[in-house]
Amino acid sequence: MLYKLTVYSKNCLISSFGNAPEDITAKNAKEFIAYVANNWSYLSGSKSPLNGKFEHPWPYYFHGRDGVWGVHPEVDVDDVKLLSVWPHNKNVVSLAPMSGLVELTDIYRPCEITIMGGVFFEEGNETKYAETNIAFDPEAAQKFFNHCNGIKAKVVPLDVTRQVFWTLDMVRKVVLVWKLMVKNVDRLLLIIIILNVK
Repeated sequence: MLYKLTVYSKNCLISSFGNAPEDITAKNAKEFIAYVANNWSYLSGSKSPLNGKFEHPWPYYFHGRDGVWGVHPEVDVDDVKLLSVWPHNKNVVSLAPMSGLVELTDIYRPCEITIMGGVFFEEGNETKYAETNIAFDPEAAQKFFNHCNGIKAKVVPLDVTRQVFWTLDMVRKVVLVWKLMVKNVDRLLLIIIILNVK
């Protein structure tokens, strides 16, 4: 886990439609990279469901009109590394409707995919039975789950996310700790190695 925070890691953040249109999530993704993880790269992802039809209005009630409740750090996104093809990462985390996962797994098969989506033991947040990421592209969800053989797929349902509440102050503290970790992770790794040498 510490390696993921170093300047040597090659993570990519891919925007997608979901809690807002893709052009808005793209802006948010680039701001996140510039503010917190400037060694990551960015790729523009899915702009619509597989069938091309938006069947639900944007869930502004859940994340605000801009997808992040107006939290925009003052950063310069010009230095964010833009990719034009899907990266071949072994591990993928999906926080959006699964249209992009379907496209990704048609190109290559990651070892592990963690999905934030679905709901198991309570009502959904988009419909009585569906969480937003599934409701916004049920065809993509069905296609992904029908064809994910050989991929270690983990689902983090809405049930789990409703057990966590973050205030703006808490988010700012996490970002501060993250920046300190990234800045000092090489020193931390060296200390860990030295302490474990027998």
